[in-house]
Amino acid sequence: MGKKILILNIIKDLRKRLKLILFTALVSIGAVWIFISFVVTPEYQATSQVLIGEAPEVLQDGTALPALDGPAIDQISSAIVRSPEVLRRVIMEMGLEDKTSIRILHDQIAFSKTGDSQIYNITVTGDNRKEAAAIADAVASIFIEEAPKMMITNELTLISSAPELASASPIEENLIFSLGVAGAFGLIVGTLLAFIVEMLNSISKTESQKRKGTKEKLQTVFK
Repeated sequence: MGKKILILNIIKDLRKRLKLILFTALVSIGAVWIFISFVVTPEYQATSQVLIGEAPEVLQDGTALPALDGPAIDQISSAIVRSPEVLRRVIMEMGLEDKTSIRILHDQIAFSKTGDSQIYNITVTGDNRKEAAAIADAVASIFIEEAPKMMITNELTLISSAPELASASPIEENLIFSLGVAGAFGLIVGTLLAFIVEMLNSISKTESQKRKGTKEKLQTVFK
């Protein structure tokens, strides 16, 4: 019974520690915001789409050409998009010599097919929105210029340009949610800290009162 009363008194006294609870929540929110804003590197994605038409069956001089099936065109197109020739042109035309390299840019580019269509996505991932979109457009444009020289087709069309701003990173999209979770976590931790502080204070007061009572009894006995 005494323990229950003690806990109830501690819960009532938590109001005195409201500043501690709120301070802990604010610290938690601030720590998460600093981590997301200055520690975690955001990633943005921008996509340009290219339509690759059917390859001609016969050249102008009458030479028959072997048919390329879908997987073959996919593999050839992917190789061209991320080929050193295309990437070197992208870096030079965009003035990225001091910012990136062919190897780094190669890893930033993904080439994929849209379903069963002849539409292909050139997706660039980067830490800068506008730059990712500009690179996606540049890669698509240069691919359209270079592809006819390297594979059996001349029907390439840029059907969708990357937007001015690439899509936001998942971290940025969920920033408010992350800060909310951090605030809730801070409130819980702050409440626990306040509870512990109040419990220690109550125990300390109880022990002090016991010692005081014992001392008074001894003084009464020796009078």
